[in-house]
Amino acid sequence: MDYLEWIEKTKEGRNSEKHRDTENGGVDFLNDIEFDTIVCLPLYTQLYFPMKNKALLEGLAANEIDETTYQEQLRVLLDEMTDIISTFNNKVISCLKPNGKLIAFSDVLEDKPDGPYVEAYDEGLPYDAVMKDYQEAYGMGLGDYGLHHLEEAMKLEANEWFLWPFNDERHMIVKGCIFQKKS
Repeated sequence: MDYLEWIEKTKEGRNSEKHRDTENGGVDFLNDIEFDTIVCLPLYTQLYFPMKNKALLEGLAANEIDETTYQEQLRVLLDEMTDIISTFNNKVISCLKPNGKLIAFSDVLEDKPDGPYVEAYDEGLPYDAVMKDYQEAYGMGLGDYGLHHLEEAMKLEANEWFLWPFNDERHMIVKGCIFQKKS
């Protein structure tokens, strides 16, 4: 299927009941379409979580909720995120042909430009080991979980670490992975 055929099929199917995916929490995209390769920039930490957390913080600032309620709701939000990430990943995987490839990037760590994790990257230290130490000390973050879930569901073929100078105050350590769909 070429790009124009895909666009037409997508337009035709948008309002069709057969394209409503009730098994994935109502996620409604790309049903019955499979790709050889998908490049995915998971927004695990960039969209849903900050939006919901901002609403909670605004409630806290306006004295609509207290600190205890904020902490409880933050825990609920974090618990929700694993389901959201798993659902998103499963939907992307379902759009791959058998033995299809998924190229995924995720920002897994934030640091200051002169911080210890950016320094470790700049020094060329083996970053898988740096992240293992980080996870043992602080646990797994949302970006880590997203890639971990993909690694559980697919075959990891390769990975690489990148530095993303987000702005003058924040740098992100990004992990890029190539996965193959299990047959």
